[in-house]
Amino acid sequence: MRLVVFLLSLLFSNVVTPIVAQEFTDFGYYRVDKHGEPGQIEKYKRLEYAFKLPSVLTTRIDNFFVGAKSGINPFDPEQIDFRVHFYAPNGEKTTCFGFYYQAYKPIVRTAGLAPSNYINEYQSDTTHFPWRVRFAPDQEGTWKLDVEIIQGTNTYQLVKEEKIECIPSNHKGYLAISSTGTEQDRWMYYSETKEPFFAISNNISSGGGCTYLPSQVNRQVKGLRELIEVGGNFTRFELGGQAALPDWPVYDNYSGKMDEMMGFDRLLDECENNGVYFTLFRHHVEVMDLNDWDPCKWSTNPYRIAFDLQSVEEYFTNEEVLKWQRNNLRYLFARWGYSPNMAFYSYSEVDRWYSKMMADSEDGSDFKDGGTKSETEAASILIKWIADQQEYIYSALNKNTLFVHSHATPFSQEMKKEGGFFELSDVVAVHNYGETKDINYKKRYDQIEKYWDKYHKPILLEEMGPSKIAMYCCTGIEYHNSIWSTAMMGDFGTGMDWWWDGGVHDYGYHRDLKPLSQFFQGVNLRGGNYQPQKWEDNELALDGSEFARKNRLIENYALVSKNQESILGWVHNASFYWRNLVPTNSCMSHLVNNTTSESQPCYFAVDKDGFPRDFNQYSCIPRVYNDVYHHEDLTGFENYTDNFSESGGKEILLKDEINFEISGLKKSTMRMFTSKRNWYKIEFYSTVANDNTTLPVAQFTQYLSTTASGKLKPIAPTMNAEHPDYSYKISFLGYKKESEIKP
Repeated sequence: MRLVVFLLSLLFSNVVTPIVAQEFTDFGYYRVDKHGEPGQIEKYKRLEYAFKLPSVLTTRIDNFFVGAKSGINPFDPEQIDFRVHFYAPNGEKTTCFGFYYQAYKPIVRTAGLAPSNYINEYQSDTTHFPWRVRFAPDQEGTWKLDVEIIQGTNTYQLVKEEKIECIPSNHKGYLAISSTGTEQDRWMYYSETKEPFFAISNNISSGGGCTYLPSQVNRQVKGLRELIEVGGNFTRFELGGQAALPDWPVYDNYSGKMDEMMGFDRLLDECENNGVYFTLFRHHVEVMDLNDWDPCKWSTNPYRIAFDLQSVEEYFTNEEVLKWQRNNLRYLFARWGYSPNMAFYSYSEVDRWYSKMMADSEDGSDFKDGGTKSETEAASILIKWIADQQEYIYSALNKNTLFVHSHATPFSQEMKKEGGFFELSDVVAVHNYGETKDINYKKRYDQIEKYWDKYHKPILLEEMGPSKIAMYCCTGIEYHNSIWSTAMMGDFGTGMDWWWDGGVHDYGYHRDLKPLSQFFQGVNLRGGNYQPQKWEDNELALDGSEFARKNRLIENYALVSKNQESILGWVHNASFYWRNLVPTNSCMSHLVNNTTSESQPCYFAVDKDGFPRDFNQYSCIPRVYNDVYHHEDLTGFENYTDNFSESGGKEILLKDEINFEISGLKKSTMRMFTSKRNWYKIEFYSTVANDNTTLPVAQFTQYLSTTASGKLKPIAPTMNAEHPDYSYKISFLGYKKESEIKP
């Protein structure tokens, strides 16, 4: 907001001299995008122009890059302010900022070369049109645009009232939230079509922790395409200092990041072309010192170095630093934030953003560094900083942007609903890692419900996965169980596993998303006001107790519509989880018994064009692979047993007639008073990726009536090592006699 005020004061406190375009024969521009015929643009699609400025300006910009005093910094709006004003058919005005752009082409060449001579780099390309403007119109009809540049006391009016016609498209608009006070508010929807949005997702967060060279971009794009192939429609991208974050490693000159930014442009293209929405998040490593090998940390923070900041607090409060942080926001929103597909902007794990300010004696001080503040004091500084950034984004950059912030360890104030970070968030984000048998049934489910009850906002389980990822060398059952159970917890999509390049995509586990995507296709969770419930077969055990965990055989998760006529669910033989695979899975047996030397080598994050260096050296260049058994934690796998571990799980057979329960349905009158009852039909579907998952398994279909308390008690299908779980759909058939129901 302060930058907006400054620019307005610059405009109106000085004598502004308008200079029209006709005076500059060397000015030019052209249309870059292909979203419509000449003179047209499809609604919500990218409209992009490239500009060549008059030489009176370009010469001075070129001088900046060679260090001449007469140079104009193209990344400083106080020196040159490029604006395009778009006027909607209804007269509404939107101002977009131009951004400086340098072209690069990726070069990856390994054929015929020794590994030490691999070519994996960006090479500068030529463009005479180094300014870009991107915009996505949201109204059909005739738009007008003006182009102006403010430089000192001069305003260059370069284009006046150019017209372009916005035509219909297949784009569904922005992601939106509601505040109806009902269960509808759990579920997001598309702003244009009003259709419900259910996220099928994984994190495809980063191409690597050290650099962002072409081979890494290729690998990340490949991961995104794999997600799309199985029905994925949502993901998260880290805007990291090692990658496309503009103001690293130089806070006021982004020219050194133009190559990495082109890599991120590719990800944006894939999302826009395939209907994928994403969160763009900033990583707490910017203000922490975690690992010596990590190039992004507080000791290398460009603001700390340039402004000689003595504490992290100054990063959040120094006025000159704040001004350049806004300049960075302005650039990244001009380049990417115009897009409706960029659904959220985020600061990830906020407690680690403020941890360095906290006194070592504070419980939440994960990283001891001599801070002086209590957690409440440290958090309040960050809360104000984020609130100011959000206000600037909303008022000056994109009012349609949603915000989502998360914790590594939840701040105690969040549950008091007294000015915490979730008050700033449009959606509440949950991070919950672990691999215990209870991780889904108890910990994740309960955390999601707790935040829903407190904030009544959509919930996103945006990071999950095992803390011991070596298990992904052996099995994807933990991934499978987690995506299906979290999809039924009342959050607005599947939980997002963090380890896309830590085994999930390496071994094809992500393919389990396809049956899940097909299962939810055409279901209107929002329109039906669906809400979650769970059930376990240890009714006498205290929910979440050790007894319950060790003896739990069946877990059931369900989403029930408000009218009680439609139910979606997932029932699981809980004895089939990763720890109980030891008797039948030699790889897991080696992990549990600490004999991985007898296993086949296991590699994650394979980069076929990377350099063949040892991952353990943490050399900050693309590596061929992560050699899991020589790098990841291999301890502690012998724990996590239950009462079925020695036998490798307990098979459930249909003929055993073991029931599970769904509650809260239409109550049936006792039989002694009437022969009519409330009847439902339940159909079970395979969740195995290579099965036919679109048709119900006929042998398990059942017709059932509810009890007087509104419970339905289906017989569990056969659930064994081959098919340890099934999804199901239940539909209400009516209040009828049994003879009118069963075929």
